[in-house]
Amino acid sequence: MKYRRRQKEKERLEKEKAKLEKARALEQARKETQLRKYERQAAERAQKLRAHLLHALGQPETAAEVRLQKELLKEIRRQGKEVMMAAEKRQLPVEVVEAEEIAREEVLVKRMNEERRKVREDMQRAEEEYQAEKAREEAERRKKAEAQMERTKVYSATLIQSIYRSMVARKELRHLAYDVYRKHFDPKSGAYYYEDRRTGATQWLKPPSLGGYDVDAKDEWMQITDIEDRVYYFNPKTMQMQWDKPEEVDDLQRHRPVENSTTDVTEEQSLASWASGGTLAAEVAKALEAGTDLNELVTALARRDVSGRRW
Repeated sequence: MKYRRRQKEKERLEKEKAKLEKARALEQARKETQLRKYERQAAERAQKLRAHLLHALGQPETAAEVRLQKELLKEIRRQGKEVMMAAEKRQLPVEVVEAEEIAREEVLVKRMNEERRKVREDMQRAEEEYQAEKAREEAERRKKAEAQMERTKVYSATLIQSIYRSMVARKELRHLAYDVYRKHFDPKSGAYYYEDRRTGATQWLKPPSLGGYDVDAKDEWMQITDIEDRVYYFNPKTMQMQWDKPEEVDDLQRHRPVENSTTDVTEEQSLASWASGGTLAAEVAKALEAGTDLNELVTALARRDVSGRRW
């Protein structure tokens, strides 16, 4: 049992480890996919911004583009001065027009880098929202798992208590059945039957209160005759059968099936013997001539008092 539990726990841990590794691989793949997506998006947005800035510098069409043109020209002039100062410091011959071209490119690149930075910020913000949502889902999952575990504990405890109470009740009922029922063997049918000691009632079926257990029959040898009128010996408790008479038995009660016809003759003979005496004989004869049922007549005679009172 302990070995099976250890093996089961080992398999569970291996499954948890494999599941965790798979989750990590999926998360890494998701991050790489998202990174490529935002890099592509940053490049596209940067190129789109560059085209828009060049259009605003060359041919502004709207009031917003005119304002943007003024901002860009002002920034280019300021950047051009810095380019000229840097060239003079390095003692490099640079014309004003060339300095303005360099300044314009630097301004465009600066604006494009700012757009890329915005894309990265959007990516970081989306990742934070994703992780926060994932953390909320994990917390909710753990909360539900803990609640389910608590319900399982309560259910398991209740189930164990119910099983224990049922087991104790069945055990007590079985012990009561041991005291109430006796098991007998019927040689005529070759089957066992049960007797209720309180009422004397008998039944062929085993009482349900015994469950999977049974009452032992009396440990005794019975002399029985088979269909070929051969005598053998049978022990109802051990279910042992043998042809030879057991050594420990001195005098056995021989059990023979009693035919119904024999019983009927006995009752008629008994009635005939009762009918041999005076008034009782006349009454019995009169009752039989009137068609009185034989069983009813026997019952009535049995209830008659010896003092001679009529039934």
